[in-house]
Amino acid sequence: FPFGGVGLFIEEHSMVSGPNQDPARVIINLDVDDCRAIEAQIEAAGATWVRPVEQESFGLIGTVADPDGNYVQIIQWGAEPESHKD
Repeated sequence: FPFGGVGLFIEEHSMVSGPNQDPARVIINLDVDDCRAIEAQIEAAGATWVRPVEQESFGLIGTVADPDGNYVQIIQWGAEPESHKD
């Protein structure tokens, strides 16, 4: 996955298998425009929340575990408290 001057490369490795034994060691952070909309999609897919989406001083953040136990965070930088509510 190319991202400007940086790339993300994901592949299998013969020395790594099974669930992640240390999921917090490497966390993929996804900067999103609408954290609550992504939250709804993730919940509809039946994902396991490690940290439900919540307001922090910098915006909204939530952490889910993928099927292998790796952590992925969704972050909406700059979301003001309550701005995500109708």
